Amino acid sequence: MRVYRFSVALLILFSGSMARAEMDTAQLQKRVDQLEQLVSVMERRLESLEAARAPHAEPAVLTATALPAAPAETTPTPQKSPVQFDGEFRLYFDSLTRPAGAGAPRVSNIRGRYLLHLDFDAALRKSLSVHAQLSTAPLNNPLTDIQDFGGGVSKNPFFLSQAYVDFHPNEFVHLQGGRVDSPFSDRSRFLFDQDTRFDGTSEVLRLPLHNAPARIAEISFSAGQYTFSDPNFPVITPGTPSLAANATPSQAFLAAGAQPGTQPRSSQLFQQGLLVRQQTTDALSNEIAADVQLYRNPNQLRLMSTPGGLFLFGTTLGITPSSPVPSASNATTTPGGAAFTAPGYRIGHASYTLAHRAAPFFNYSMPVAVNLQWARNFQPVSDRNAWAAIVTAGRSKETGDVRMIYGFYRKEANSLIGELTENDIAIGGNVNMHAHVLRAEYTITRGVVFANNLIWTKWLKDSNPGANFFVPLGRLTPLQLRYQGMLIFRF
Repeated sequence: MRVYRFSVALLILFSGSMARAEMDTAQLQKRVDQLEQLVSVMERRLESLEAARAPHAEPAVLTATALPAAPAETTPTPQKSPVQFDGEFRLYFDSLTRPAGAGAPRVSNIRGRYLLHLDFDAALRKSLSVHAQLSTAPLNNPLTDIQDFGGGVSKNPFFLSQAYVDFHPNEFVHLQGGRVDSPFSDRSRFLFDQDTRFDGTSEVLRLPLHNAPARIAEISFSAGQYTFSDPNFPVITPGTPSLAANATPSQAFLAAGAQPGTQPRSSQLFQQGLLVRQQTTDALSNEIAADVQLYRNPNQLRLMSTPGGLFLFGTTLGITPSSPVPSASNATTTPGGAAFTAPGYRIGHASYTLAHRAAPFFNYSMPVAVNLQWARNFQPVSDRNAWAAIVTAGRSKETGDVRMIYGFYRKEANSLIGELTENDIAIGGNVNMHAHVLRAEYTITRGVVFANNLIWTKWLKDSNPGANFFVPLGRLTPLQLRYQGMLIFRF
């Protein structure tokens, strides 16, 4: 429209200049009026053309109430996954040496190793969660999650180490079922191996304490019910006891002390205990714990350490290992036999810990703890006591942190069951021994720790055929040394 008006203006100027040359003023005025009328007609025609070219729209209607604005488009917020992941990877240099002597062979095993844990946690409800852990591990050694270098370029297995549901209706009750980590596993290397998990159930009940006397901060009761075997065998038939790889299940059960004509039952553990923690000051605390362990059919655990007992793995796992689990050094009634010298295992255990959160050390302060533990098999048998003393100083969380641990362990031949107790401190015989463990940790950066273990082990007692007491390693076995250097990556 502006272009048309500009053209009309040029026409007016051009016509005006011509009129001034030929017409007088009156005629010029009349001509101007005619041109203005012409401009008005052209403007109206131009407006009608523009209206015809525009899209049709509904006529606007004015109302007192404004129409609501259309909702703005929003990007949907991605929902957070209920599953949380974390884990740990360790890279090892492991050296185990022992000279030959007293009938024991020479040992020299220097190797690279690694460990990988992947943990999964899913909170289904505020009071219900599921935990699982996948782990490296050799199938024929339940006392370790560490995988050796070797095997050519074949891929190594990855196993289900933990899988349980946790019901916690409040902060005082925890009920777990599945493949659980025992509430009595304190990672002290005394009762159980650090890598041992259990099929069964566990319960923890904490008492609500308000203004408790003597500055008692916690009282809790724990229990666990665990199953080690499911023979799934109808009846033991008479025959010759045997632990050979080709022995029948009946022959193997007879070698483990079972009676012909009976049906073998599962091997199980029932454990109950309590813990009392006292906060003496803001920095100083005391902790006393006690529990009892009642084993049912413990000889089946020993049977799994023989070639004749491999079928006990197959009935549950669906596969049979190529070799039995490493033999422990509990006393048995025959050399390398499957029947414990102890008639049973009814174990009492007590633990006391004194801890200070910031003990002064020159110009520094660090957490310090002293732990004393004792266990006794209350069955009528010799060599039935075990005890340990463990001192810890420092921490290993932030960059530059240092932690030192020293432990002394003594476990007699009939005190604890070797198929369950700590294996790393006494490879070849984790009972009927005493061991010193020195560990040093340095935190390179948060989540990365360089750790070193130095372990020296001796064995306590020789075999005594007159007492049906046979052990694989005796007191004259030479000193065994072990060094483990490792890088630990936590994520």
